[in-house]
Amino acid sequence: MKPISLTSGLKRRRWPIILFTVALGLRLGVILTTLDQPLYTVNVADAYTYELLADRILDGDLGAGDEVFFHSSVGYPYILALIWAIFGKSLLIARIFQALAGAVSVVVVYAIARRLFGGEGEREKKRGESVGIIAGTLLTLYGYIAFLETDLLMTAYELLFIGLAILFMLRFLDERRWRQLVGAGLFLGAASLGRPNVWLVAVALSLFTVIVLKRQFGWKPLKALGAGALVVALTFALILPVTVRNAVAADDPMLLSSNAGVNLWIGNNENATGYWGVPGDMRDRLFEASRRRAEAAEGRLLKPSEVSAWWIGRAFDFIGENPGKALGLLGKKALLFFNAYEMPNHLDYYFIRERGGWTLWGLFVGFWLVMPLGLTGLVLWRSWENKHRLIVVFGVLYFLMVVGLFVAGRYRAPVVPLLIPFAGWALYDLWGKLRQKNWRALGKTALVLVPAAALVNWGTWHTAEAAYNWGVLAEAERRLGNTEGAEAAILRAIEEEPDNPFFYNNLGIYAQERGDLAEAEQLFSEAYELSNHNPDNAANLAQVLAQRGKTGEAVEILEAALARDPRNTDCLTNLAAVYIQTGRPDLAVRYAEESLRWGGSAPQTYGLLAYGYLSLGRTDRASAYLEQGLTLHPEDQGLWLTRVQLHLSTGDFMGARRALERARSLPGNDPRLELLSRELGP
Repeated sequence: MKPISLTSGLKRRRWPIILFTVALGLRLGVILTTLDQPLYTVNVADAYTYELLADRILDGDLGAGDEVFFHSSVGYPYILALIWAIFGKSLLIARIFQALAGAVSVVVVYAIARRLFGGEGEREKKRGESVGIIAGTLLTLYGYIAFLETDLLMTAYELLFIGLAILFMLRFLDERRWRQLVGAGLFLGAASLGRPNVWLVAVALSLFTVIVLKRQFGWKPLKALGAGALVVALTFALILPVTVRNAVAADDPMLLSSNAGVNLWIGNNENATGYWGVPGDMRDRLFEASRRRAEAAEGRLLKPSEVSAWWIGRAFDFIGENPGKALGLLGKKALLFFNAYEMPNHLDYYFIRERGGWTLWGLFVGFWLVMPLGLTGLVLWRSWENKHRLIVVFGVLYFLMVVGLFVAGRYRAPVVPLLIPFAGWALYDLWGKLRQKNWRALGKTALVLVPAAALVNWGTWHTAEAAYNWGVLAEAERRLGNTEGAEAAILRAIEEEPDNPFFYNNLGIYAQERGDLAEAEQLFSEAYELSNHNPDNAANLAQVLAQRGKTGEAVEILEAALARDPRNTDCLTNLAAVYIQTGRPDLAVRYAEESLRWGGSAPQTYGLLAYGYLSLGRTDRASAYLEQGLTLHPEDQGLWLTRVQLHLSTGDFMGARRALERARSLPGNDPRLELLSRELGP
């Protein structure tokens, strides 16, 4: 055998190298043109949650807290933590690594297309190479996928892991080597850490493989079952550490995350639209709101698994009581799945593109093109083999899982890279018929392509709320410290949706922070009325009323809210604060402890308990609650100032000075800081 020279090796791999280089360059271009956008300068929404979890891991908390993960991508905080541990914390570095993952995905799709449409003969090899190049180019120029790959969520890695798993499965069907099943199982497990439903895909593909091995290749049943079991076992081997972590840290052995129940309900309830949408009081903090509703209905504290089960029950109640409406909703979600519009669920692709992400305009390929071509390829391809059927099994299963919940662009995204090879073949076939001027064959292609294009591009389901986009932008501006920009964004949101209490509530928070309590009261009152006296809005209104000395009104509002929702931790904590203000520490500690009982863990709650028991002369209880609070919130300035007061009450001036120095080093504008500094001196 002659050794392969470097030149010939590069020549054989020139197209993967070219595709990777161009794809990476275009994705870096997306990053560069969005560098100064607030939505990419700081994290918001789900991305911010993952950032906080990554920070905990970097600080040494390898379990990332003591609650079951709510958000789906349980592996993403660990990926971020690993990157930041090596290169330093930087959102830009994280985005660059995701761009690299996206560029590798292009090469993987090229390889999948070659395997699906190539063959042993020279003609088949040439066809496979051509279809691979077309498929890789389609993904390279796919704007929405490039957008997802540079958004700080796990999507880039999910798509890469799914693509690699499918490639290994295809290679196994061709070559039947066990190590290929090992690769498939490991990558399916890794993908499950981003999208929990992938483990179901692993089970389905394993069953498909067992059937093929037994029927077509004559494997004995035990050997064929062993092949399928290997894939499933390796998939769950990567999932198991998260399950064990949930069992140990939270005493609730959930497989991965706990949001399946509420997601099922979002897509299957009386007011469901087919895409993401929840009542206004659940928009801001879905995890807390969904848990609070379930616990209020059950009248007891619930584990995350029980909360998820409660929401699953509500979804099936709707389906059972309204079968006709549920079936119609399912049909609507099926149409949404095939529609060209990319339904937002985090950042909005169209909003980003219009606000500076101009490179995305150049990446013109989208669902509008790939889905019609992919459907055409699926219908017209004739030389069906098991490897093609495996792609169909994946696509059908994923379609059912998405429409069973609700449709969003990034939820259906895993189907796109596996549809693109069929789209690539459809273009290859179409070009061949055009060159041959085979009008009859072109007519047959048109009979499939035109209806498919009409299905995908007929009608536009603009599900994005402009108000939501401005609200997310306001969150980013506020995190950047640009209060004026945040207020301007919220005012734009109110122009779009003038009756949304969420926006008036946020404006109230801004007014309260700058000390304009009269305006804050007016805005919180507006939010309170628009929300039909929602307890969350009641808590904010009562807080500012108390600050203005209207303690009677504050108590009245809070008691009315607690009559509706006795376990609302914000209302319980704020009522405790009012009773501290009015000189009733006995009532203050009662309501603050009730807040802790129902899951409240805000630093203010621990501070109120410490201050209340200190006022009652119970320094032991005050100290115990203060230590609990500082364990959970070591960076809270208010708790350290309460510790100063505790040390002063016991005559420990050295301890008070140390606590005061710690408080001075932390962000915050607690008015006690100046008073205690004067009392203790410089």
